[in-house]
Amino acid sequence: MKIVGNFLTPPSQSFPHDCELYEGLQENLAIISAIGNVVGDKTILCGCEPENVNTQHTDGYIFLKTADYPNGEILYCEAGSISSGIYLKKETVKVEILDKEYEEAYTIRSLGVGNKGSEKYSWDEFSRLISTPELDKMIQDYIRQAEAKHAELQKHIDDEIAGLNSKYTSLKTETAENLRATKEELEGKLAALESLAGGDIQDLKNYVDKQDGELKTEINTQISGLDSKIQGQLDEMDETLSANYSTLQGKDTQIEGKITTLQTRLQMELLLLKRQPRPVS
Repeated sequence: MKIVGNFLTPPSQSFPHDCELYEGLQENLAIISAIGNVVGDKTILCGCEPENVNTQHTDGYIFLKTADYPNGEILYCEAGSISSGIYLKKETVKVEILDKEYEEAYTIRSLGVGNKGSEKYSWDEFSRLISTPELDKMIQDYIRQAEAKHAELQKHIDDEIAGLNSKYTSLKTETAENLRATKEELEGKLAALESLAGGDIQDLKNYVDKQDGELKTEINTQISGLDSKIQGQLDEMDETLSANYSTLQGKDTQIEGKITTLQTRLQMELLLLKRQPRPVS
């Protein structure tokens, strides 16, 4: 509830002063103080600056929720020692008017330095109000730092991708060169075998061509797999590429062994053919 005094509306320009008037003014001040909830309880609004190597603080004003004012009130805070803490200080003021004494006419509410009463606080419980310009500057600084960090991270990612692409291209080229060299070597060995056995080597050639085709298919499959893995598995690319290269080397060794076995078998068959008697024409 908000009380508004119509001080200037009476025709006589007079207004009765009574206790209710001052109570209304006091309630309106309490409403204004409740605006401090925007910044929150136990907030230093101004002053209370640390000094003497953070052992003392200056005087100032603090927004605090108290038992008497649960919605909060703005209280003056005395200067003093930080380690001593602060407490809610209530001082009654006696007034004498027309030979009549009012023992508790007013109560001065403030925050004193020390550890007294039921409402006492450690200085660490309070935080300083951040003004709108300061908050805007903090936000802008954070945005700039975040953008710089993002740019740095993006550059690192781009460099990693470029490095992996370079390794992938090199491995792909090396794999193609190895395949071409293997094919040329196989063709050379087949030509040598043909010169020894003439037309009887056709079956062996067909077999080797089949093995060569399977090797090409397997290599192409692995290369296609590498293309897809680059997009989603950058961290595992080096290991995957090394494994695939080892597999290719193993396949090359297997082909060498098969060729050697076939050469031995062909030589034995040729020897058997030479030992058989030829028919008389």
